[in-house]
Amino acid sequence: MSFNMITELPEEIGRLVTLERLILIGNQLVRLPEECRNLVNLQLLDCRRNNISDISIAYALPKLQTLYADHNSVHALHLSIGPSLSVLDASHNDITFLKFAPSSPPQISHTLTLLDVSYAKLSSLDAFDFSQLPALHTLKLDHNELCMLPDSLGELSHLIHLSCCDNKLVSLPSTIGLLHVER
Repeated sequence: MSFNMITELPEEIGRLVTLERLILIGNQLVRLPEECRNLVNLQLLDCRRNNISDISIAYALPKLQTLYADHNSVHALHLSIGPSLSVLDASHNDITFLKFAPSSPPQISHTLTLLDVSYAKLSSLDAFDFSQLPALHTLKLDHNELCMLPDSLGELSHLIHLSCCDNKLVSLPSTIGLLHVER
């Protein structure tokens, strides 16, 4: 269904409970309907290059492993990561706020290995606790407005690739030395 002029998904999309891949690249979608919560077997959602402002419905999908949501209209990324999500690309959005959705106890994702929020409008990550992403291998923060990185960055013991070029960084956290970056 990619590269069409689809502006809205019908509610009946929720009936596709055996669907494993949904690719909606390059349409005019502004939202994912609530019925998408019923896509319990969905493993890949590719909704790049639309006008979607809220991708949180996708977080609830129990088998979702990969979410490509770059080039949309997301302004705030309130992460509530599902049990299987390993790749989240939300680059090229107007994200000004990144934090975990409130939960008790605090949510920890043991599956997310790639987080890309590059080419956004992030000026601070002060409220973001990277310790909640212990499996993260790749973190892309390029082309934002970041002046500093939080100390919790040092808790990413599996981080292999950290990219934060073209920001406004004036220093690095003292915990940077705790990273075990491999070559």
